[in-house]
Amino acid sequence: MSDNRVQIIVRATKEEKEKLKEIAKSKKKSMNQLILDSVINIDNDSTDDSAENIKDSSVDSTIINVFKDQLESKDKQIDKLQNLLDQQQQLSLQTNKHIEQLQFQLSNETTEHSTNNPLINDNFENTSEDFQKKGFLGRFFKK
Repeated sequence: MSDNRVQIIVRATKEEKEKLKEIAKSKKKSMNQLILDSVINIDNDSTDDSAENIKDSSVDSTIINVFKDQLESKDKQIDKLQNLLDQQQQLSLQTNKHIEQLQFQLSNETTEHSTNNPLINDNFENTSEDFQKKGFLGRFFKK
């Protein structure tokens, strides 16, 4: 029978755990069986004692309240994580836009710089023509 069982992890504060432990001890059940009985409403101790049923009902409501508190806490954590994710995406978008602006500025500056460079201008062609017209000794003696 234990081969068909799976493990479920329930997170609780130390106080909640101790409270569940006390309730389970008073009912002479394991904490696991107490939670299963409370959540799934399986009660192997089927006595018709109304005092016992009232006690079970209060235990059930206590456990349900613990689970509701945990669920609310998880919902808050999910909302916070969603907000952080939104902020991170916005920052990433702003960074990408800033990088694009800087790249655009850099390309403009290099274009302006290349038009002002005398080696790239047409004057360079004139100097190469002078260089070709002079012979070897003419260039050597600068005549």
